[in-house]
This record gives sequence, structure tokens and C-alpha cells, in this order.
Amino acid sequence: MEFADAKGYTIVDVFTDDGISGYIDDTNRPGFNALAARIAAGAYDIVIATNQKRLGRNVAEWEPAIKLLRSAKVPFEPHYGGGPWNMTLAKHREYARTQVVKGSAEVEVRMELQHARNQDELRAGLPLWGPRFFGFTIGTTVGTPEKGRVTGLHDLEAEAIRKAAADLLNGATLYSIAKAWNESGLKTPRGHEWAPAAVRNVLLRPRNAGWLAGAQG
Repeated sequence: MEFADAKGYTIVDVFTDDGISGYIDDTNRPGFNALAARIAAGAYDIVIATNQKRLGRNVAEWEPAIKLLRSAKVPFEPHYGGGPWNMTLAKHREYARTQVVKGSAEVEVRMELQHARNQDELRAGLPLWGPRFFGFTIGTTVGTPEKGRVTGLHDLEAEAIRKAAADLLNGATLYSIAKAWNESGLKTPRGHEWAPAAVRNVLLRPRNAGWLAGAQG
């Protein structure tokens, strides 16, 4: 908003795609699709965003955006990245494509590095970073090696897993276990109630036996 105010722009609409990556080639982006429809309808004099990645990080998504902005004669101005970009000009289209390719390459490099680090840690027998698993505790102190890593068992949840496994072997159903966990106040690590499928995933998890899945080589 401060960027728009500094430029003297009036904000008419704001579109977001929370939790949806602009890197993935996926048309299921309701915010972006609504924006595209409004641009085609001639609703705007300019489109602004934090950076060009908000419209897409890959060429497959950006080419239709360039075509749309060019046809509608609507410039695009990212807060970070210069501009405005006038897509009716070949040099601006070239610059936009260059920035998109560069951004896509940066993401791919980061993904490869992260994958390599994950494989190194798995081969060393270390659990990967990620959300807390039901039945386990993780380190929460920022700046320590334990941050985000499994540090031990969650006594109450671990006991619930042991009992559920025994009950299942004795004829209980996943539905009855989920019902019992919900009635006892147990929640998933994200704070949701239990469904039978979620209980099944927990009980079949190799981590319960101290195994790490996914190591290669």
C-alpha cells in the first residue's frame, strides 16, 4: 500500500493466492485468474505487485500474462524489479522474460540444494526438518541445532499411538480410534480433529519404529 501511495496510485482491487506457489505450473490460481479477467475487461490503468514472481515464476505462466497485458495495453510495475513494464514494447517484454527465467532458475537451484542437504541428513540418520509429527516433540529454540528437529517422544501422544496399535490388532476400527482420540481431547499437530484416514497414516508411519524413510544411496 505504501508503494502505491508513493507512486500516486489508487488501489482498486487486491488479489492474493495464499498458499499457492507461482512457481508451479498450475491453473488453479483463483486470485490470478480473477485479476486476468479484470484486466481483460479494461478495469485497470496499471497492475502492481511486490515483484514479478507474484504473476508467476515460470515462462509457461508468464507468456499468457505478457500477452494479456500487451493486448489490454496495461503496464505492470513490480515494487522490486523496476518498471513500469510496458508490454507493448519489445524491450520491456524481453526484460520481463529475462527476469522470469532468472527467477525460475534461482528456485530450481534452491530446490536442488535443499534436496541434496535432505539426502545427506537422511544418510546420516538424521530426521528432516518439517512440522511436528504426532507422538514426537521438536526443538523450538531459535538459533539451536535442535530447532525444528525431533527431540523426543510426546508422552501422552506416544501412549495413545501404542494403545491404538494394540486396539487395532484386537479388532478395533480406525473410526473408533479416531472417535476415542477426539473425545479425549487429542488433536493433530495442526490442531484439527482426527479422521480415520489421518489415524491410519499415523499408525503406518515408519518413524514409529525408529525408521527413516527416503534415504538414497
